[in-house]
Amino acid sequence: MRYLKAFSTTALFLLVTQIAFAQLGVAPNSGLGLGEIMDKGNVRNIGMGGIGLSNGSPFYSNVMNPALLVHNSFVVFGANYLGERKTVEIGDQSIDDMGGSLLHINFAFPVVRGKYTMGIGLRPYSLVNYKFAKENLIEGTDKFSSIEERGSGGVSQAYWAHGVKLAKGVSVGLELIYNFGAIKDEKITAPIGPDDVPLRTLDFVGRTNFASFSFTPGIVLSHQLDTALFLNFGFTYEKRINANVDYTLEKERLTDNGSPVDVDSLAVSSERIVIPESFNFGISLEKTLKYTVGVDFSLQKWGDYRNSINPDKLADAWKLSVGGEFTPDATSVSSYLKRITYRTGLRYYNTPWLESNNAVNDVQIRDIGLNFGLSLPVARGYSSLNLSFTVGDRGNEAEGILKERYYRVGLGVNINDPQWFRRRKFN
Repeated sequence: MRYLKAFSTTALFLLVTQIAFAQLGVAPNSGLGLGEIMDKGNVRNIGMGGIGLSNGSPFYSNVMNPALLVHNSFVVFGANYLGERKTVEIGDQSIDDMGGSLLHINFAFPVVRGKYTMGIGLRPYSLVNYKFAKENLIEGTDKFSSIEERGSGGVSQAYWAHGVKLAKGVSVGLELIYNFGAIKDEKITAPIGPDDVPLRTLDFVGRTNFASFSFTPGIVLSHQLDTALFLNFGFTYEKRINANVDYTLEKERLTDNGSPVDVDSLAVSSERIVIPESFNFGISLEKTLKYTVGVDFSLQKWGDYRNSINPDKLADAWKLSVGGEFTPDATSVSSYLKRITYRTGLRYYNTPWLESNNAVNDVQIRDIGLNFGLSLPVARGYSSLNLSFTVGDRGNEAEGILKERYYRVGLGVNINDPQWFRRRKFN
């Protein structure tokens, strides 16, 4: 009964905090497809370049593969935030931007300790944040109109995960996922009047609302090589999602202060969007309480993406992550620095986004990030404050292609306490 109460309370908390998912810095290509696809991991995983499909831990949230939940033999709560500063360049023009977003909130607790652990959580699947502006000559006149296109929103996932240990070195898991959210696309036009002052503007607003279910199974195989030394293999499969979406298109005339008047509904329809399947593999070498090194590889067939509203052309995407963590002495009582966990990693992501310029068509955009991280133990328990630092570069060497340089800082709180839900005894 106490587990049911905790589950219900946390589920309500997660639904309420969904409104706090803001946006990272502006991403011009996020107007393609569903936007910028976010990694499933938390700040701990980011510090290792994004690995986490095969390397589990009893002290941190295991969120990238549900089969790893069996490592959480105590109740664990995790909350993560990601901030970003970015410079976007094309040719000799550049802009700076910054933003932030809640990254991952999760709660896991053992149902049968060491055998079956359950978890719930909330995470962003994609984020949309773009803005473009230009001026066009109005035909037959010497006047111009300004045109601004911008987008916001994204898709979120609320999940209920289960991890079960089948035998020594073999565990399986399953995530049941509810995909929801909305993407807002706007096109604002304004004639330019005397003294270059914009006149009353016209705003076309398209809203795509998502609501669908999916699931992700996972498996982990672990082989003991020596005393406390393990070789781990992990795999997850994200099934293709046939998302139900409601689409509305409205025309709004805006006053000088931006308030909408004369709102007309132009279209209301029910559509389906196909989000392609994904295959994710991981291998890691782990020395218990000492170090972990690993490699993760993911492939998602975005070439199969279908959207009857905005039929963007995307390419199959793949991602390679290499990284690890090291703790000098997790049980040290004389040195706090020896109890800190140090992390580093590298991520290479061949994104699904395609760009073109005057010379080259369909250039695929790549994203490279160098990552560092720390876990700072809190008091004498198993809880920790997690930090990550990323220096990244996104774009392509082809001339005329958008290039982005970004710096990200992640902050995570990991509360792992064996005293939670333990019945108190009084003499």
